[in-house]
Amino acid sequence: MQAEGSKRTVVGLALAVAFIISGQGFAKFNKTLNQYLGISALSKQRYYEVIKRMYPHITGILQVLPEGELGHWKKAVVTSDGVWHTRGHQ
Repeated sequence: MQAEGSKRTVVGLALAVAFIISGQGFAKFNKTLNQYLGISALSKQRYYEVIKRMYPHITGILQVLPEGELGHWKKAVVTSDGVWHTRGHQ
């Protein structure tokens, strides 16, 4: 089954969306699918196209929420501890 307006399969797009939503970049996506699982994945360019396609939908959701509600742009929740992939290495 192909995604509407695309030559990519719905499964490939769904995997890319899942990785993006879970905070994974292209490097982790590519390494997991291509190197570990042997699955031919999207190219880096296509991965970033998925992000561009997701952006208006995600911003639309965030803008619809009431301003004081958790999740609105003014109260968006992000996770960061300032030690990207370096825990335990000082």
